[in-house]
Amino acid sequence: MRKTFSLAFVVVLSLVLLTACGGSGQTVETSPDNLPDAQAGKTLYENFCLSCHGPAGKGDGPAAASLQPKPSDLSALQQTSEDNYLFSGIAQGKDGTAMTAWKNILSETQIWQIVAYLRTLE
Repeated sequence: MRKTFSLAFVVVLSLVLLTACGGSGQTVETSPDNLPDAQAGKTLYENFCLSCHGPAGKGDGPAAASLQPKPSDLSALQQTSEDNYLFSGIAQGKDGTAMTAWKNILSETQIWQIVAYLRTLE
């Protein structure tokens, strides 16, 4: 009985920790039916990201002048970064910058949509 309780406790605790840490693995499915919607990502980007990162993702949005350090050039970053890195940066934010964590505001699907949109920037 004690072993069963201990095992159940470990399983429940693990699930709680995984949920708290966003334990979805943060991977994107690549089947055609599950591809993130870049057009929806553009709308989200315009609503949540443009003020700092600018319309083309260059880090030159209207709020950028007042930020130190300056926002990242996402058009360049997306060319050298994996999808999971971009997802994590949006979800977790970036210490020492004005980049806030969006994981409690946007859903995982919405964050993936923004990542898909970032891939369209030049």
